[in-house]
Amino acid sequence: MVLIYKKKLTFLLVYFTVIDDYHLLTKNKTMQPNFTLKKFAFSGLQIVAVLLLIGLTTQTTLAQNKNSNPFGKRRVIKENPDMLKAKQAYVNALRNQNPSADNDAGLPNGSVQNLNSSNLVCGTIVGSIALSDPALSSRINRNGVQGTCASPKPYAGDFSSGSFRYKTYTYTNTSGIAQCATFTCTNNDAAANLEFAVYTNSFNPADKSANFLTDPGVSSGIPPSVTTCSANIAAGANLVFLVFTANSDEACTGFTIDIDMPLCSSAPCSGTPDPGPTLSSVSNVCPTVPFTLSLTNSTPGAGVTYQWQSAASTSGPWADIGGATNPSLVTSQTATTSYQCVVTCTNSGNSGTSVPVEVVLNPPSACYCDAGASST
Repeated sequence: MVLIYKKKLTFLLVYFTVIDDYHLLTKNKTMQPNFTLKKFAFSGLQIVAVLLLIGLTTQTTLAQNKNSNPFGKRRVIKENPDMLKAKQAYVNALRNQNPSADNDAGLPNGSVQNLNSSNLVCGTIVGSIALSDPALSSRINRNGVQGTCASPKPYAGDFSSGSFRYKTYTYTNTSGIAQCATFTCTNNDAAANLEFAVYTNSFNPADKSANFLTDPGVSSGIPPSVTTCSANIAAGANLVFLVFTANSDEACTGFTIDIDMPLCSSAPCSGTPDPGPTLSSVSNVCPTVPFTLSLTNSTPGAGVTYQWQSAASTSGPWADIGGATNPSLVTSQTATTSYQCVVTCTNSGNSGTSVPVEVVLNPPSACYCDAGASST
């Protein structure tokens, strides 16, 4: 409105100035021509001045109107909290799309340190996961927090959705005492991303938080790394190990989980150990690729010793493997080799030997890619 009134006022000033000059010209017809021309020129200057005033007034008014108009001002927009949550969920989804990651917290692989246990290996689980195994519709969140005896962790919540293949295994603390147990998972499949968790008494796929005890907070990642965690377990406690793939519709050709405790049994061993057949996480292997050997039967009681042996064939002759004195053994080879373990009860002085297993070395064509050749 101010702009319109100013334009009308300026127009009237111009109008009356022109009319006044016209009257002067018609009234003084007898005046000298040069006087009339001077007067007319002066009037022309007045018109130009008024037009300049119009332009200046219009620019000032527009500038004032722009400053008073809220649409002309710069606005600071605060993001909606729901939008921020949606963005975070999208970031998490992107993280989940990385099949090689060992966590869902955005940490570099290997950020969670392993627990180095010097305890006895009181039990070993040997297994694999196939695409035909049961599937979880979601998996456990890998929040990068490791469960330990000193710092027990709560269930981290469900994460992602898909078909995560799994198996469960059981173990009972037969030591007769409550103690801190360390659980170590070794993934022998270089192309699989493996995760595990420990439960007490039972596992319910429909409620993964029920009976949850501990987990490493990470998976093996790709290439795989050893994952560990620990928890205080009661005497006679029944544990359930949930082992599953971190990626949907993924299999794992082989893995082992060692259960370490300060004392495997408070009662002394007796009789003759019966370790049963020797188990290998692989039947064929490439040179220097690690794999795990273990025993079918555990020998209860204190005072049990182990000595692993190797030979070129299952018929021997056998030679002790230096430092291989635990119930399980992680090793590698450069030729087809057979393995067995001599288990001794020091209280009775009796020994039992496991049934040998042969691990075949793959040919180079099955282990190395042919880069091919080209010519120019």
